[in-house]
Amino acid sequence: MAIQCADLERSERFYREVLGLSVLRRWPLPGGGGDRSVWLSVGGSEEGFLALERVGSAPAPRPWRDGTPGLHLVALAIDPAERPAFERRLAAFGVEVVHRTRWTIYFRDPEGNRVGLTHYPRESQDSVTGSPPRFVRRRYHEDNYLYLLAEGGDAAVVDPGDPEVALAAVEELGVRPRWILHTHGHADHTGGSEQLRERLGARVLGHSADGYLFPPDEDLSTRGELRLGALELRVHSVPGHTPGSVLLEWRGRLFTGDTLFSMGCGNCRHGGDPVRLAASFLGPIAELPGTLEVHPGHDYAGRNLPFALSLEPGGAAAARGEALLGARRAGREPEPVTLAEERATNPFLRLHTPGVAAAIAREAPGARTDLERFVALRALRDRA
Repeated sequence: MAIQCADLERSERFYREVLGLSVLRRWPLPGGGGDRSVWLSVGGSEEGFLALERVGSAPAPRPWRDGTPGLHLVALAIDPAERPAFERRLAAFGVEVVHRTRWTIYFRDPEGNRVGLTHYPRESQDSVTGSPPRFVRRRYHEDNYLYLLAEGGDAAVVDPGDPEVALAAVEELGVRPRWILHTHGHADHTGGSEQLRERLGARVLGHSADGYLFPPDEDLSTRGELRLGALELRVHSVPGHTPGSVLLEWRGRLFTGDTLFSMGCGNCRHGGDPVRLAASFLGPIAELPGTLEVHPGHDYAGRNLPFALSLEPGGAAAARGEALLGARRAGREPEPVTLAEERATNPFLRLHTPGVAAAIAREAPGARTDLERFVALRALRDRA
């Protein structure tokens, strides 16, 4: 494949830094002064490469869906397990994703060329074992959720507050979890962990700052990346609801415990700190890619919807409310949404939108920083 580039250096940086391609060979301009062509490795050998060729002017822009003959897009194959990492890299470099399907991420390079990263037809096959990842969500008590993750013969359960519900999910999937993961230490999320640890021989992983609530076998406080057999997760420390709250990221899913809910956030009445919670929202949570699917520890969407609508009655939360009510009328669990959708409806992720900002100004007219504004909004929600 070859692409003509008006700004060869910028295009080379894009394909090397954002997409991770390496330089195979450079062809200098006659007389020096730079390169006329750069070959980049595709697939790790010269059998497949992408050539970037310098030209005098950029091509005329074409619409994303273009029916004229010619190059449709540059399609690069990725492993399905790599997709979340590529999503994060694109977001970190400010590359706009213009379209997504279950197999492909579509965007443009600096010259306007259409690019796709695709794992078709390997929709969910594990690249090493060939075993498809499996995932279940189960409700327990009135509105709690636990989650079971399985991949390549390995499994882990997240926040098993009810041991019987957890064991039923284990039996359904036909797996034996070797790990129990805690998003935080409160008893409604950890109440079944001791029994599961004894019956399954599993190890409990949690943040040591919540050890006064449930002492873990392994501490997550210094574990940004977590490999549990075939399971690969990222751990994001988000103190606030409790000192040791974490978010767990796995295969495009984000398990948020009691930190981030649908259209809301966790309260700080049981050992929490609203200032630390604000810092977690403004720091690590703000930096996460919007493509992540949010899986909270409780179904609080119905509780949080009225507050969100009171601040932004004509906003996107109204549409989410209709979908939520429709699911409940049909007897279905609410569908998870992405972090981007959450940012469009959750007041705690929308401090500067007019309706939310006005409510904060009435609550705390002296608030000058986003940290102060978030704390004021949390106080307002506590009284709602």
